[in-house]
Amino acid sequence: MHLNNVSNKILSLISLIRLLNPTGYILLFIPCVIGTGLYENITSHYNLIILFLLGSIIMRSAGCIINDIFDKDIDKNIERTKNRPLANGDLSITEALVLFITLNIIGLIVLLQLSIEAIVFGVIAAFLFVIYPLMKRITFWPQLFLGITYNTGILIAALNIKHEITITSIIAYIGCVFWTLYYDTIYAFMDLRDDKKIGVKSLAVFLEKRNYKLWLSIFAILALSLIISSLYISNHNIYSLIIATLLSLSLIMWQITTLKINLPSNCLLRFKSNNYLGIIWAFTSVI
Repeated sequence: MHLNNVSNKILSLISLIRLLNPTGYILLFIPCVIGTGLYENITSHYNLIILFLLGSIIMRSAGCIINDIFDKDIDKNIERTKNRPLANGDLSITEALVLFITLNIIGLIVLLQLSIEAIVFGVIAAFLFVIYPLMKRITFWPQLFLGITYNTGILIAALNIKHEITITSIIAYIGCVFWTLYYDTIYAFMDLRDDKKIGVKSLAVFLEKRNYKLWLSIFAILALSLIISSLYISNHNIYSLIIATLLSLSLIMWQITTLKINLPSNCLLRFKSNNYLGIIWAFTSVI
């Protein structure tokens, strides 16, 4: 019985940090790869990429914990989230905080392997992760704050390699912010009905009656244009950039034209397919 309790607790902790749902940390990791690829040959700097991967998994996991602590009472009223460990009582706030602190200590150890400029900026980024969950209470644009927070890996990569935030990294960063606006709005449409019922703010609620497909198209095209432009400025192979652009446009067109905002499973599939969009850009940054 005791072993069963321990096993259930471990499974609840894994569920809390969404370890078996990799889309979140892949979307956090890809900007780090792009940021590194702007300046370095990634294949000869695999140690840096490994650090970024570990950091992405750790920070996303810690972000999930603080999000669920803040949203415990909200999650109980949303179909998709009502069975999360804090919402259904499988874990206590104290247990969640212990794991949160542990992850942040490990994350700090990873961060300390980078340059002093990257370390300072990384600490600021960690603070942004903590306050992000509060944004849905005060603005219909929490996805913008998430984009500002979630893509700091590009700037950390620039600070670690060049010891400054360059114009090229800013262009790529802004592009990835628009990308987050795009994919996280699609994600937010899954909770549209429940969010409207309980008064939670999101871009999905804001855009529902405002030609949301046009807005999503603008976000996606700006993201694609800025990210590809940053790679072009960084002297990446022009033919690979053209291929990446065509593949990206095809995927974006499929996502938007087939999106059904009142069907959560449809939204989830199109959200997750942004992994492939990011992989296209990350792979192009390697070439």
